[in-house]
Amino acid sequence: MQFSRPNNRGLYGTVMFALLLTSLVLFTFHSVQGLAQTDQASASNATTDYQASYAQSLYITPSLIEKTRDDVNTSFEVNVTIEDVSDLFGFDFNLTWNNTLITLRSVRFEASLDQLWGHDQWFVAANQTGLGWYKLAAVSVSTGFSGVNAMVLATLEFRVENVPAGETPIHFAVVKLSDSNYTPISIGEIRDATYRMLPKTMLGLFPSLIEKTAAEIGTYFNASITIENVTDLFGFDMNITWDNTLITYHTCYSTNTLDAVWGSGNWQLLKSESGTGWYKIVSVSTKNGFTKDPGIQTLFILEFREEEPHTNTAKQTPIHFDTHKLSNSQYSAITHTTEDGTYRVTGETPILTMSPTSKTCRIYGETFTIGTNMSDAFDVTDFEFEIHYNTTLLDYVSVTWNAWGQGTITVDEAGGNITASNSGSPISGMQTLITVEFKAAYYHVWKSAPSWTNNLTDTIFFQWANISYPSGPDLRYERGGSSQINVGPDFAYTFSPIQGDVDNDGIVGLFDLRTVAFYFGSKQGDPNWNDASKYDLTGDGTIDIISLRTIAANYGYTYNP
Repeated sequence: MQFSRPNNRGLYGTVMFALLLTSLVLFTFHSVQGLAQTDQASASNATTDYQASYAQSLYITPSLIEKTRDDVNTSFEVNVTIEDVSDLFGFDFNLTWNNTLITLRSVRFEASLDQLWGHDQWFVAANQTGLGWYKLAAVSVSTGFSGVNAMVLATLEFRVENVPAGETPIHFAVVKLSDSNYTPISIGEIRDATYRMLPKTMLGLFPSLIEKTAAEIGTYFNASITIENVTDLFGFDMNITWDNTLITYHTCYSTNTLDAVWGSGNWQLLKSESGTGWYKIVSVSTKNGFTKDPGIQTLFILEFREEEPHTNTAKQTPIHFDTHKLSNSQYSAITHTTEDGTYRVTGETPILTMSPTSKTCRIYGETFTIGTNMSDAFDVTDFEFEIHYNTTLLDYVSVTWNAWGQGTITVDEAGGNITASNSGSPISGMQTLITVEFKAAYYHVWKSAPSWTNNLTDTIFFQWANISYPSGPDLRYERGGSSQINVGPDFAYTFSPIQGDVDNDGIVGLFDLRTVAFYFGSKQGDPNWNDASKYDLTGDGTIDIISLRTIAANYGYTYNP
């Protein structure tokens, strides 16, 4: 997702230049607006202005958004609105929500801030988003805004996700307003909005995902056909289908479930038929309709037999509502939706993966762990492997033995190879076998120079692996060769230095400014250039105000791994 940032370089540069000169002279960290309060009189004025500046309310419109499953994957907009405000010079807000219910698609604020402060008379300090949150901070470079009418600060577009009924506030987690004297503005009222996914009649399968393995071939399992949020159900007619090469129909259980729906003796089973890959059932009440709103009720239970998948990889089939009709006591159709279930079977080939599959470090010495996981394997008694890593970027730290609690490990720090083995009583299913800890070992500074590479990347990968069993042959994997074991993707490692963090400690602050300021005025050819050149953040062969502005542009940033 892209979030726009206006280009106010001239005005922004003027403000940041003042910040830098003040910081270098006083060597003191000042306010987040980047300006120093220079005397007691200005502090007194700030107190007076604080009493005069106000905002009656900050809220989100509309205050209530209600959707149904018919709206899944559609979008809606909300406005962050301020009303009756005096001398608004800057704002900083952070909105949060339940990201499983709605996701952010885009944000618009340019036209709103032009109307608030004037075209090209403002700049954005933060325009960021993540899972379930969005942050926007902006400031005027000219005059504060005062007005009684409601003004939109930003418009957020959300997507409706495919989830059951639920509710989430779109919540002001953080709100800060300031006036032209850099004094906080008090807010009379802050109002969140509410998003609500309304319940709707739905036919589904429980469990929605049925996972089996080759070890369970020939066994039986149940799948329940359920109805959710229904009013006055008087009859149903359904035909369920599936891939008959993976599972076969055995029987249907409906007596107890329909007794619970309509009552014993108050219903008739008109049809119960099955064939290759399908089952049809028709049933009606003879007395009353059934209501369960909200709530979930089982209508009948299908029992299946697991068949041989004839594969060493996963195969699956939907358990599908091919036809589905619901009616009420007035002989009218009941509007509803369906959600198919999924049956998945995995063959005997084991899978080795690393988790997580990627990591981005941003500070020198930052540590992280990689778990080596095994799945879809049975009665494994021994595991050996070799992984390779880049010794320039990473250092090995330690190992944790998981599944068997012990093992042996050899680390070749020159070649970047780790060889390990562990064994024990037979294990099956999903297991974490070993966890290895690494740390970022390369000091690297962010630069805007055209020929400079900021993000350093490499991979950690399996060179070979071997799995042993009590009986039968071992299974082996060799990179570029034997592949009797399925191996997941390589682990992607990135070191991405923070702009302005010249000491790689995760904080862009005063010490970074002072470090670069120490070499201020140094240029290529000077005796100290060998040391100073690492702080030439623009690649122009000199340490000047532009290098300092590169730090100031990200001043105050703190990295949280």
